[in-house]
Amino acid sequence: ERMRPLMKKEKLTGGQMVQYGFSPEGPFTKMIADSKERQGFQDLLTGAFNLYRNATAHTIVGYSGADARAIIGLVDLLLRRVDHLATLPKPGILPENVEKTLLLIQEKSTANIANQVRVFLAKCANLGMEIDAAASTYIPFKKRPLTKRDNWKKAKPHPLAVFYLWNTGKDQLLWFPVKSYYKYVVGLNTDEISKRLRELGFQPIGTAQEPSISVQPQREKDYYDRLFAEVKQIVKEMEATLH
Repeated sequence: ERMRPLMKKEKLTGGQMVQYGFSPEGPFTKMIADSKERQGFQDLLTGAFNLYRNATAHTIVGYSGADARAIIGLVDLLLRRVDHLATLPKPGILPENVEKTLLLIQEKSTANIANQVRVFLAKCANLGMEIDAAASTYIPFKKRPLTKRDNWKKAKPHPLAVFYLWNTGKDQLLWFPVKSYYKYVVGLNTDEISKRLRELGFQPIGTAQEPSISVQPQREKDYYDRLFAEVKQIVKEMEATLH
């Protein structure tokens, strides 16, 4: 029952759901990028259904108290894993170029760190950001605030990168073009935004000295929640320029 919302298959049995979930187009296959982690979870679920669930569903097995407690512990562990997957972005929310970058992050750090970044980016996408699916090194997450370039006669809503997911090859960064592009947004307080990003650990890099941070290190449990709150605030300030 806990897997059904992820499978979107009401009539499958437990074993059939596991088989479908890990099929080439199944949701578990798409949610779990690491092949060894995916195979391990599939083996555990399949074994638990075959060895314990099916037997206890159809017969009186007569487990000892210690064995029963251990089996319930295994079931609880598997349920927590299913619940964790339910919090991950559904397949298709992020374009392929973003997923490839997330796979690089996973290879250079851990699956847990990559998933934290994935959840953060998916929440940003759900704010209505436009993601350039054709970009490679710099992948922009854009909004359309009221913008006025120096050579424009008047201000107009225009696509502008709120931040970039930047793949340098050696490192993957979040890069906010505050000095390069934010300065063209009408009425936006770029100094205040830079200050808030510094408080989140961002450091100036490159010729433009833009606020940036690596996404490879392990960070505090709530770090990406706090960063998303900041991105949400920036988007709110940008959208306010349209009114």
